[in-house]
Amino acid sequence: MYIYHEADYSQSDINAMPKPILMPNVINVEDPLIKAKLRLEKKDAETGKKIPLAGVQFKIWDIQEGKYVTQVDPENTAQLTTTFKTDASGEIFLQKELTYGKNRYRISEVTAPENYEINLNDLVFSVDESTIVHETIGGNKVPVVTVQFNDKPAKSYIQLTKYFESLMGIEGEEGNWNFIWNHIRGWEGATFDVYVDKDITEADGKTIRVAPDGTRFSKDTKVATVSTDALGVAQTTSTLYVGDYYLVERKAPAGQYFDSNVKIPVSISFNGKDYIGTPGMVDRFDNNRQTVKVVLPKLEELVTGLDSDNKPVIGKQPGANKTFGLYNNDPIMGYPKGRNPLLPNQGLGVILKPNSLIRHYTTNTAGLIELNQKLPAGEYYFQESNAGENFALDTTHYYFRVADTNNDSVVAVDLYQKDANGNKVVLGEILNRLNPPKIGTTATDAEDGDKQLSLEKEVTVHDEVAYENLFTDRQYTLTGTLMNKATGQPLKDVTGHDVLVTKSFTPVTTKGSIGLDFTLDATHLANKDVVVFELLKETVADKEVAAHRDINDKGQTVHFEDKPKLPSTDGYPRRPLPMTGETQIAIGFFLSLIVSLVGILTRIKHKANKKTFKHEM
Repeated sequence: MYIYHEADYSQSDINAMPKPILMPNVINVEDPLIKAKLRLEKKDAETGKKIPLAGVQFKIWDIQEGKYVTQVDPENTAQLTTTFKTDASGEIFLQKELTYGKNRYRISEVTAPENYEINLNDLVFSVDESTIVHETIGGNKVPVVTVQFNDKPAKSYIQLTKYFESLMGIEGEEGNWNFIWNHIRGWEGATFDVYVDKDITEADGKTIRVAPDGTRFSKDTKVATVSTDALGVAQTTSTLYVGDYYLVERKAPAGQYFDSNVKIPVSISFNGKDYIGTPGMVDRFDNNRQTVKVVLPKLEELVTGLDSDNKPVIGKQPGANKTFGLYNNDPIMGYPKGRNPLLPNQGLGVILKPNSLIRHYTTNTAGLIELNQKLPAGEYYFQESNAGENFALDTTHYYFRVADTNNDSVVAVDLYQKDANGNKVVLGEILNRLNPPKIGTTATDAEDGDKQLSLEKEVTVHDEVAYENLFTDRQYTLTGTLMNKATGQPLKDVTGHDVLVTKSFTPVTTKGSIGLDFTLDATHLANKDVVVFELLKETVADKEVAAHRDINDKGQTVHFEDKPKLPSTDGYPRRPLPMTGETQIAIGFFLSLIVSLVGILTRIKHKANKKTFKHEM
């Protein structure tokens, strides 16, 4: 078998050639005794293997005769053809012999196999002693000239255009700013690996394609690595076979999120019209700005009960419904000038000055602010703006910093505090101090408002309880108990039971007052001092939060007189005089004096009557 090299003619050269053309080496003297059949083998230029595809078309130009070789069409024997097609094995075997001639014939490829480039370089070959090989065909020796015509596998490149999410501005107003993020091109350095998505095979559909450098194009094999340029474009430097691929991002600018598990599909297709590979294009693939996660844990004090001195016992719990402002400690910058090479003269400067209130956040029922949002790089801080009823406002700054250091989707950052010199210090407890509930009372006679009560069958002690630092969203229960000051024990009514009153209420304001009225039979309370004790509880929680239990508190004390009231002649009650020993002596003295005066006046009157009588007499 003789293998001819392709003549170094371009298609334009060939088209410009006059027909017939007398080649310099063409032998014009025909030897009718030397003839041979032509076997054309269609081969892969890289592997050297035959391309087992039927239907690839060729024409053969007889340079000496100045016309195309014409033979009976194998597909229709009733007509002649000048176009010959490969069979399923990738061969053409002409049934009619070609006549002798050195460099006499030129083969032109009319169509190419699928996924192969058409070979525009015509092949010139000879039929002579040097090219003819006698083969046994059907038991006969047949002179055959074998020619190989090579095609290159169709290839092309893969290109991806990368967009990055950048800060383009803000909208809203102070305390309600929203950052505007948008995707732009022009960030250099994103890197992608290119992998085969499905096995890429040779023309037989079975054998894995192996590139000249030894790379096997089997599924999930990495075959290239590309990086974005200043325009955000990444393109393979070497061409790849027709087939399906995918890209995986391996590197992105810090602060931009990417997922290395995401496959970006792309295909290099075959253009059957032009017999070339069509580039695999990913017109746009976005990187998104990573999300910042910050957690602020808030605690608040609460009263868990009262100690033996009636003072509140303070505990801690999650501080719900606390409002904080988020501020930027550094100026916030938009995307820099020159970042977008398509608009090189455009860029943003400072879009938010330092210490601007960006937005308000409120702690949830667990006492947490859980911030999850995109933020530009820089330092920020939280500051409390509303601690809620009865809590001291915390004006401490709690800082965190957003730094572009990785490509995670969510970046958790820690809070920290600063000392007076601006140095970082360990984050302390973020706690609201409670102003605990307080109560104070004044006990009086409900009838006239003084502190002296008579020994009547029914009297009312009024206790006005002033309170501070109560929560307006909670119900309270106030219990008042009358105490015998002399014994320090609860006062008993005539039936032997404690005298107490309970009232539930929900305060309208954190500071106010509420009254308790104790109505009782006081006939047995002569000369007793009675003190009112009060206990305040949260109703739902059933816990004591405040008490007023001072047995010596004059404000809480009333006095019951030692005698019942004197009868009244004018409709107004008379109070009895004090019944001490000295008072009794005084009364006896005055009564004796009155009796003596009455006797003296009687005698004087009697003498006067006598004189008159005598006179009359």
